Amino acid sequence: MSNAAALAGATKTRKRRSRHPHHSHDGFSRTPVVQFARVTGRPEMARLQLLLTNLDEKALKFKVKIKQGCTVTALPSGVGKLDGRSSTRVLLIWRRPVDADDWSKVKPATLLVVGEYGDDDNPESKRRVVQRMNGQVSQEKECDLGNPPEERFYFGGVPTPEKDAEVTAAARPTSATLSPEVETSPLATAVTAVEPNQPLVKPAKEVPPVPTSATVIDQPRLLQQNTIIIMATSICVLLICILLSTRISSVK
Repeated sequence: MSNAAALAGATKTRKRRSRHPHHSHDGFSRTPVVQFARVTGRPEMARLQLLLTNLDEKALKFKVKIKQGCTVTALPSGVGKLDGRSSTRVLLIWRRPVDADDWSKVKPATLLVVGEYGDDDNPESKRRVVQRMNGQVSQEKECDLGNPPEERFYFGGVPTPEKDAEVTAAARPTSATLSPEVETSPLATAVTAVEPNQPLVKPAKEVPPVPTSATVIDQPRLLQQNTIIIMATSICVLLICILLSTRISSVK
C-alpha cells in the first residue's frame, strides 16, 4: 500500500489535509511509512534517500533524527541548512543488527524530519515543522549502492495552523505511533558516518527564484540610464573634436 493510500484511510482530524503524504505542517503530521530497499549483493544493508525541498522564500535549519538504538546513519549529514526555494538529499543507510538473521525480525525505525524557520536572536520569529516517519525494509525491493529509492519531503507551502491547534497537539500524551514531545522523546540526531568506497549522493540543484516585479521594472530603467550615458559621452567626444579642429584652423 502506498503512503498516499495509507494516509487517505487515516482518522480525520481538524487540520487541513496535505496534498502530498510528506508535505509538512507546523506541529505533527500523520505518520507515513517509508520503505528502505536492500542493497543487491549485501542483504545485511538497506538504503533510502530523502529529498528535502524548501518551498518557502526563507531559509531553514533541518535535522534528520533517528530513534536511539536504531542502526540507521545519515550521509553526508543529518543536520544542515536549506536556503529559500532549494533542495538537498540525505542518504539513509540501515544496517541489520548482528542478532537478527532476517529483516522481518527487525523492528521499524522511527525517524523525525525537523525544520526550523526564524532567527536565533529572535525567539518569537521561530517556527518549527516536524514530520515523523516509520521506516521499514521492503522484502521485495532491491537497489544498487548508487541508486536507492527516494522519498520526497516538502517544507513550507501550506497554511500555518492556529495556535490553539498547536497547543492541543503538544499537550497530547506520547504513544507508540505519535510522539508530539520532540524534546523529551528518546531521539538522537543521526550520526554522520562515511563508508569507504561508497558513493555519496550529490546535492540537488537549487530551485531558481521566481523573478519579482521590482526586477522587471529595473531592467528598462537601467537600459535608459545606459543610453543617456552613451549619448553624453558621444556629445563630449564631438565637442572635443570641434575644439581641436578650430584650434588647428586658427594655427594655420
